[in-house]
Amino acid sequence: MNKPTFLSICILVLCINPIFISTRLQANVIEQVMFRQITTSEGLSNNNINCLYRDSRGFLWIGTNSGLNRYDSYNFQQYYQDTDNLPDNRINNIFEDWDGNIWIGTEQGYAIYDYQTGKFDPNCKDRIHNFNIFCDTIFMARMNREMKYLWVYDDHKIYLYYPQQKMTKIYPLMDSTISDLFVTGKYLYSIYNDGKLYLTDINSSLNQEIHIPYEYVSLLRKHYPKIYVDRNDGIWVHTFQNSLLLYKKNLQTEWQEIKLPTHNEQFNRIRTIAEDTNGNMWLITSHLGAFIYQLQSGDLTQFTHNSLKSHTLASNNLSAIHIDREGIVWIGNFRHGVSYYVPQSQVFLNQKLYQYNEIISFCEDSVSIWYGTDGGGLMRQMHNDPMPRQITTPANVIITIKKDSRDRLWLGSFQNGLLCYDRGKITQYTSRNSGLLGNDIYGIQEDKEGNILIGLLNGNIQKLDIRTQKIETLFSKQGKYGIGELLYIGNDTLFAATSVGLMYLNTNTKQFHFINKNKRNNQILEKQSLCTIYKDSRGILWMGGSQGLAWWNLHTDSIGYINHNNGLSANMVTAIVEDNNRQIWVGTCNGIARINLSQGTFNITNYDVEDGIISNDVSERALYKLRNGNILVGTPNGYTTIIPQEIVHDTYKAKVYLTDIEPQYYSLSQMLNGKFPECASEIILEREIPSLRLYFSTLNFIESRKTRYAYRFKGQSSQWNYTADNQIELSLLPPGKYELQVRACNSECMWSPDVKTLTIHILPPWYRTWWAYCLFTVAILAVVWGFIVHFHVKRKRIEALKAIEQENERQQRLTDLKMQFFANVSHELRTPLSLIINPLEEFLNKYPQYKNSLLYTVQNNARYLLELINQLLNFRKLDAHGETIQYIHSDIVRLVKDQFQSFESIAQKRGDQL
Repeated sequence: MNKPTFLSICILVLCINPIFISTRLQANVIEQVMFRQITTSEGLSNNNINCLYRDSRGFLWIGTNSGLNRYDSYNFQQYYQDTDNLPDNRINNIFEDWDGNIWIGTEQGYAIYDYQTGKFDPNCKDRIHNFNIFCDTIFMARMNREMKYLWVYDDHKIYLYYPQQKMTKIYPLMDSTISDLFVTGKYLYSIYNDGKLYLTDINSSLNQEIHIPYEYVSLLRKHYPKIYVDRNDGIWVHTFQNSLLLYKKNLQTEWQEIKLPTHNEQFNRIRTIAEDTNGNMWLITSHLGAFIYQLQSGDLTQFTHNSLKSHTLASNNLSAIHIDREGIVWIGNFRHGVSYYVPQSQVFLNQKLYQYNEIISFCEDSVSIWYGTDGGGLMRQMHNDPMPRQITTPANVIITIKKDSRDRLWLGSFQNGLLCYDRGKITQYTSRNSGLLGNDIYGIQEDKEGNILIGLLNGNIQKLDIRTQKIETLFSKQGKYGIGELLYIGNDTLFAATSVGLMYLNTNTKQFHFINKNKRNNQILEKQSLCTIYKDSRGILWMGGSQGLAWWNLHTDSIGYINHNNGLSANMVTAIVEDNNRQIWVGTCNGIARINLSQGTFNITNYDVEDGIISNDVSERALYKLRNGNILVGTPNGYTTIIPQEIVHDTYKAKVYLTDIEPQYYSLSQMLNGKFPECASEIILEREIPSLRLYFSTLNFIESRKTRYAYRFKGQSSQWNYTADNQIELSLLPPGKYELQVRACNSECMWSPDVKTLTIHILPPWYRTWWAYCLFTVAILAVVWGFIVHFHVKRKRIEALKAIEQENERQQRLTDLKMQFFANVSHELRTPLSLIINPLEEFLNKYPQYKNSLLYTVQNNARYLLELINQLLNFRKLDAHGETIQYIHSDIVRLVKDQFQSFESIAQKRGDQL
């Protein structure tokens, strides 16, 4: 495993002796470091950077002249004064306290960001009053490097708060105005505007002055000096206004003035200093870029901006620096955003040429690198030259360049034949002046005898005899097959990439055949239009063309394929090369792929312009390994130099954070139960939604675009669903409770054991809630109970009615019996009564003189009795609906007289007066 460190990259040449009081250093400008850029184009609120900080969770905070930014390696979250309670939009200080809260310093004071709520508290004074820190104006606040103390100072005192002991100590300031303060685990270093430096013991509060020679004090006075103390207790003092930089290795050594290399000392303006994980000091200047000062050797390395090299700093006018726990160096530019350097990542160095940027071939000899261009012909760059220069040749399109065993360059051109460049002398072979069968040369190889094998685009393979200068045709299919790259592997064996697949040719016997199977005839080599072929150190023959990458292990006689379906960024493969770590680099029409076979499997990592390469479109056959192991990549926009690193991790532990939710149907606080996404463990949605997008990040700034995510719902499926980016889209989830699990893997397909679990509550509409169901249940039970009660009441009513009916029937039967009885009795009475009345009427009719006698009364009463009996009989008929009541007119006087006469005899008998 080869993991170059930063020290091995920065090879320096000049040492200094620390005993000198003043030393002017010469700096090496290092090319083998790649800076990446973040600007407003990526979402930054402003390109004028004042401060940077990466917190313990991994988020990058960027303070600008116009707002605060938080970056999760994918997207920016921006905060402003008018929307987020910041005291001001100009951010000049950011740090994190022991509880993980982020302190934001502005021109108008401090605000504290709480991750749990995602809100800023602008009442910083109330917070520090709880720490027994009582100051009206906070000039500066910060945690010390070991995260042991919170220190704050105003114009009178220094306050030091111990979070573990919850204790505050106060140290008085000197009479002069304090300019800067630095706190270590044991000491307070305070420097004042009068140029004096003091050391205060934190425990004993003893104070002593650190002597600075007068000639330096006069330069520090009234120039707001700054102080920095490295991890070896070395003291650094610098100013911005008069370009002074002092270094004191320890309290016992003398001060050393370090003068940066510049043609004008007024440009030697140091803004800030930081120490990286290797103990190197980074010096950030206003117009000289960045410097690295190595404490052990005293060497100095400079990084500057180059407009033709996109991997350099965005500018030379720098403003801030922060080095995080992973060793990533974040540098703020004045008006040009953020530049950052990741030590443990693939390094891509980009170069544009002044005029001809379309690079299509490379070659290297002992003193220079040769470039073939499309339009500019041949270019040559000496190893110590910054830029290549053009070499005049008869051809302006150089397709391929090969160096033979005699250090001669052979150039294959488009429409200008074969060129031989021998120490400045050029020999041209064309179809007119030689036996060439065409002028489009795409393949060149040297055989074991030193002869030149030539592949022509029109379907011919020829051999140039170096001794006789005669050209012999080895294979000719004029116009049938296009011949691309040639590969000579010895023993008269030549492979050719053709438009119909891989061809084998014996250069001695001229026998050839197209290969469509392996030697054992049990695997098929698919036919495709090949562009390039390459044999690596393992004996694997790699073939790239229109359908992806094919490989044929000549030792095991096995064939396989790699294409877009199993990890390649595109199916169009244009170039192949192997690095010194035995990794295979593949150029495509959509970026570059790195294939690592060290663990027995094909681990593929794709790179594109977002990773730092100059263009996604790699020119055909334009991958070339230099003697130092670097790889050149030709593109239409210039070329990229790859410094290959075998990045293989034994383990991968990445924490997955939820960073955002879209669309936001209502506030995030309401959706996340009062928390902010990074700290949320549940999502609450108050109704059914059509879709929901969740954004995640592992806060991986090294290869953020290579991180893959997978998710599943716990308890519903054991299979993981893979995403194309850092977002998960959920749609048409019915109401219920879900446990969403999300995990991440790196570019080597190693999955992190840390699984993010989110509980998603999708609340049903009110009529589908538990209380609604309870209400519905109660209502249904009430209805059922009412129905039951109604049924029972109705049944009882029916039973009562039935009983009444039965009783009525019984009474009716009884009544009928009575009526029948009365009728029968009446009939029985009527007969004798009729027998009484009829004779009496006959008697009275015969003897009229008795009409006014008692007999007449008897007759009347008998008739009346008969009438009553008839009425009884008629009443029975009336009850049987056989008779109706008949009303008649009568003489009431006579009726009364008759009634009187009926009772007259009885009254007389009783002696009553009527």
